[in-house]
Amino acid sequence: MDPPPRPERPPVTLLLILDHSLSMGSALGVSKFDMAKESALLATDALRKEDRIGVLAFDDKQEWAVEFQTLGSGLSLGQIQERIGALELGGGTDICAALDLGLSALERQPG
Repeated sequence: MDPPPRPERPPVTLLLILDHSLSMGSALGVSKFDMAKESALLATDALRKEDRIGVLAFDDKQEWAVEFQTLGSGLSLGQIQERIGALELGGGTDICAALDLGLSALERQPG
């Protein structure tokens, strides 16, 4: 018996918002920030070339580590992962401004 074919999923648009404020650091062992970056890297592994991704880093200000783009049309997956890995701890925390910026940008994306 052959199982029925799985339906293909439509393209996905993924927004990763990473808190890189000082509160994400740790004096003991692995920091919350290191765990957040690792989670973001693992999430990118599930993407396909037709999917879109944007990576917004924030502390008391917001910065696009990766502007929204379709994989394969801009940065490669490896370059996106390098940018995530290169993020460093910053200053204070303003999650509301990051959510406003990130979610309004996500709303304008296809997918």
